[in-house]
Amino acid sequence: MIAILLVVIVLTVTFAYFLFGPESKTTKFINSIPGPKTYPIVGNAVQLAEKRDVLNQLLRWQRQFGGRYRIIIGPVKHLKIIESPLLLNKGPPYSFFRSWLGNGLLISKGIKWKNRRKLLTHAFHFKMLEVFQQVSNEQSMVLVELMRRSHENHEACPIHYMFSLCALGIICEAAMGTKLRCQEEPTLYAQAVIKQTQLMFKRSVSPWLYPKFIWSRSPDGKEEKKNVEILRKFIYQIIAERKTVYKKEQKWLCTGETDVTSKNKRLAFLDLLIEIQSTTETILTDEDIYDETATFTFEVSVYAWEISTYI
Repeated sequence: MIAILLVVIVLTVTFAYFLFGPESKTTKFINSIPGPKTYPIVGNAVQLAEKRDVLNQLLRWQRQFGGRYRIIIGPVKHLKIIESPLLLNKGPPYSFFRSWLGNGLLISKGIKWKNRRKLLTHAFHFKMLEVFQQVSNEQSMVLVELMRRSHENHEACPIHYMFSLCALGIICEAAMGTKLRCQEEPTLYAQAVIKQTQLMFKRSVSPWLYPKFIWSRSPDGKEEKKNVEILRKFIYQIIAERKTVYKKEQKWLCTGETDVTSKNKRLAFLDLLIEIQSTTETILTDEDIYDETATFTFEVSVYAWEISTYI
């Protein structure tokens, strides 16, 4: 009984502080920026709790407050100038992705981030994209055909879902050298990517789910654990297969930039990382390769989702 009373008192004092406490200079500056009404502790998280209406809510605020406005999620108010190259450390929500993406470029910071970015910039040359133009065209044609069928059958097209599958089909071949064919038939990996992305977005706008001990015990946290197991198992299996290919078929490898576009040397992003691991003094473990491959796949999938929101 005493413990419950203490918890109630602490919550009451905390609520009162956020409601009536003095404003810092940072808080005053943030509040001077136009934006929707905020609530104590949760900020604007309540208005964004319904994930199906998030985009519409953001668009309504944009029309109401103009092209730039302020949103606060959670009790801690952060003000960061995102254009500054000095701000390499990621905010707390980035840690939500660690079980899935490890310490990839999206999450890593400091010296590791700088070194890894330099390494990946060399590996991921834009000429490599030219090799996968045919892959992109093939997957896009599959998407168009599926949309055409839906139109002929007078069925609604789940644009976000269809674009995500198309992007996954492209990126899995570009990043891992694997034909997923997820648009034609469901795959565990594709479904896990989509579900996990949705869970991470839901958690990022729900401050009450930030604490790990709460999240891990929630239904969403338990579903995340299942998704991550599927994702990690799939990519590690592909890494093992591609390393076998590397050892047996040296013709898949290239050492010069101009060879990347060679017809007989269609290298995936994963192949380039394996080559770096095997032929240079750079310390790159299988876990590092997993982290960057998972991050690369995730970022392209999210980019496709963002594009689809404007269609």
